[in-house]
Amino acid sequence: MLEVLNLYGKVSGTIYRKYDFLLMASSPRKGDDFSNIKLDKKQKQIRRKPLTRRPPTYWKDKNNISKELKLFWSSVNVTIDANSPPPIPSETLLKHFERHDLRYAISNMGGREAISKDLNATLIPGKWSEAIQFSDEVKQLLSKSNPFGKGLSKVAPPISRHAKKTLVKNQLRKVQKRMHDMITDSFLAANETNASSIDNGSFMMADISDLITPVKEKIDDMTLDKLRYSGGERWAQQKDRKARGYWDIDVLIEELYDYQSYIKEKKKRPSIWMARPSEISEEGRHDLRQAIARFGGTDFVCNITGLIPYQEWRYFETQLELFLELRSYLNKFGEKSEIDGQVVVFPRLKDIKINGRERLYDLIMDFGGRKMIAIKLDMPYQKSIKDEVFKGLSMGKIDLDFAIRLMIYMRKKMLKANCKFYRSRGACDHIYMPTVDDLKHDKEFRLATEVELYGFENVARRLQFQMKSNELAKSTLCLQSKK
Repeated sequence: MLEVLNLYGKVSGTIYRKYDFLLMASSPRKGDDFSNIKLDKKQKQIRRKPLTRRPPTYWKDKNNISKELKLFWSSVNVTIDANSPPPIPSETLLKHFERHDLRYAISNMGGREAISKDLNATLIPGKWSEAIQFSDEVKQLLSKSNPFGKGLSKVAPPISRHAKKTLVKNQLRKVQKRMHDMITDSFLAANETNASSIDNGSFMMADISDLITPVKEKIDDMTLDKLRYSGGERWAQQKDRKARGYWDIDVLIEELYDYQSYIKEKKKRPSIWMARPSEISEEGRHDLRQAIARFGGTDFVCNITGLIPYQEWRYFETQLELFLELRSYLNKFGEKSEIDGQVVVFPRLKDIKINGRERLYDLIMDFGGRKMIAIKLDMPYQKSIKDEVFKGLSMGKIDLDFAIRLMIYMRKKMLKANCKFYRSRGACDHIYMPTVDDLKHDKEFRLATEVELYGFENVARRLQFQMKSNELAKSTLCLQSKK
């Protein structure tokens, strides 16, 4: 297994600290040899060599700009009329060939249209589909005999070398993460079996052989359009793009409701939860995302459609995931308190990492750390309280299992709701704490009793749920009467 990890380190160039804990859990502590430890050292920054720059006054002369334009077309093996002014290339072509000096000069002189009038030169159309159809220079550039046309496509506009490197880097990062997860899961599975008969030296080699192959060369040969756009086609040039004038506020609401219903069937997520704009694009609905932005953004759309904002339901969903991960961990690795043998102690972060529960570790850190969550769930965070400052610090009584059952009940109820009729029932665009009457109406008598026991307002504030004004007033009167 160590050979596999070393091989992975050579391929990815980085050994994650995550494996230090995994190896500590499976190797003896005595006689450790630290001479073979590979540190993740910060690489020395490579400075870019200074370029030969023109003097500032050079670009203020139109004759110099004309000369540079002729040199540009000559450098990309495109023949132009020597007796006519050189055509003005589009922004995308200048970016692709990294002629940022020309872009800067043209911009300072008033833009492409102003330069074309001053030089009496033709303009290369800015829209790529028109450029490849009407421009002779672009046709020469895209011809098979022109080596400088490599990397250009007739479907999508040109892309700069820097943007291409970024796309390849992101794709490599995805492959690297797959290798990372595969090695971790296999290592943990082998560690849990405790089978000494497994040949760790050759373990998983058959599984990751496809990933260890030189991936970078394959990605370089891939069609960049598939990395840039979903389906390999630019949204503005897709045939099924909606016609101009199609979108209005009523059409937007209906299209969004249909999309939310589609996501509900696909991901089993409540349709009343507003989708994130990036997710809408990943599903190929760039038109819907653009329409949402054009009509006021997600906040405005949530208000007119009655959908729950992304930040609110994401907090709810992630908190439920935290509680479920914590319960799963405690069922397997939980320790009882020395003060009260029936109370389970909140686990230490070190132990969580050693046991391979990385997701639980990240969730705990996202929600404020183990002490904050332990106090929030009314759990001791150590077997015996040593810090006097934390003695007696509590946010009130609550139970982890109760919180999980309550949130699962709320999620199931939201999953049943139909986004098209959710607003018509007078519901607001928030996640509200269910009242005791609501729980009893749904025959959740155990939850209703526990809400009364722990306190309606205490549970709502603890789990960050919205409270309806009448229930908040009722809770306040109840507290005042107790005083």
